[in-house]
Amino acid sequence: MNTKPIIRWPGGKTRLLSHLLPLLRPHTIFVEAFAGGAALTLAKEPSKVEVINDINGELVNLYRHAQYHLDALIQEVEFTLNARAELEALIEQPGLTGLQQAARYLLRNRLSFGGSGTSFAVCRKHAQPSRAAVLEKLRDFNARLDKVAVENLSYERLVKNYDSPGTLWFFDPPYTAGDTGMYAVWNHEEMAAFAGVVSGLQGDWIVTVNDAPENRALFKGHEIQAVETPSGAGNRRIRPDATFGEVIIRRRIKRSQTASRKLLAA
Repeated sequence: MNTKPIIRWPGGKTRLLSHLLPLLRPHTIFVEAFAGGAALTLAKEPSKVEVINDINGELVNLYRHAQYHLDALIQEVEFTLNARAELEALIEQPGLTGLQQAARYLLRNRLSFGGSGTSFAVCRKHAQPSRAAVLEKLRDFNARLDKVAVENLSYERLVKNYDSPGTLWFFDPPYTAGDTGMYAVWNHEEMAAFAGVVSGLQGDWIVTVNDAPENRALFKGHEIQAVETPSGAGNRRIRPDATFGEVIIRRRIKRSQTASRKLLAA
C-alpha cells in the first residue's frame, strides 16, 4: 500500500514502518488503538476487519469527515493559502459546524510547525506544503478507509469491544518521556496499568514505547527490539543528527500452521 497520513503527527510511526510491517502476523481483525496519523494501518495491506481509534475527538472528527464527506471537506480546504494570517484566523475561529472543525483542524496541522497547530511553519530549505498534494492525500485516505471502523474510545473500552484470538493489536501509547505538545506523557502508574491490560489480551500485539529501563521491566518476558529514530523537529533544528530511543515489544501466541491458515481464511 502507498497511502500516506493526511496529518503530521509527532511520534508518528512512518519512520518505523520498515521494522513494523514484517512483524504483522496472520489475523482477521487489525486494531490500531492509539492511531494518531494511522501510519501502520495506511501502509499495510487491508485486513478483513480493521479499526483505527484515537481518544482525540478533533482528530476522529477529521477522519470521519474524510471518510464520509470527502467532497465537502475538500471544498473547505482547497483554496486556503499557505499564510501566517490564515493560520492565525484558523486558531481564532476553529469552526462552528463539524465540517468546519474538521477542515480547520487539518489546515492548522498542515500550516503549523511540526503539526502543532499553533506556530506558523517557516520554511527555508523547502517549499510550503503543496495544496494539491494535501487534496490527493485526502482522496487516497478516503479510498483506503472504505471499510475501516473509526472509533473514539479509551483503550480500556476498545479492548473489550475488539479482543479475540484472531485480533492483531498495534499500540503506540503516550510515552513516559518527551514533549510532543499533542498529548500528555504518561506516568509510570499509567504505563503499568496499560501493560497489565495488554498482557491479558487474547490476540497477538505489538507495542511501541520510549526505551526506558522501567518500561522494559513492565514488559519483561516479551520480545523487545531496540530502535533509534530521528528526534523531533524542534531537536533536529539544534542537532540535525539527534535520535530518540524506542523499543518495539510484541507478544506472539504460538499457533500451528493449520490455525494460522484458519485465521487467514476466516
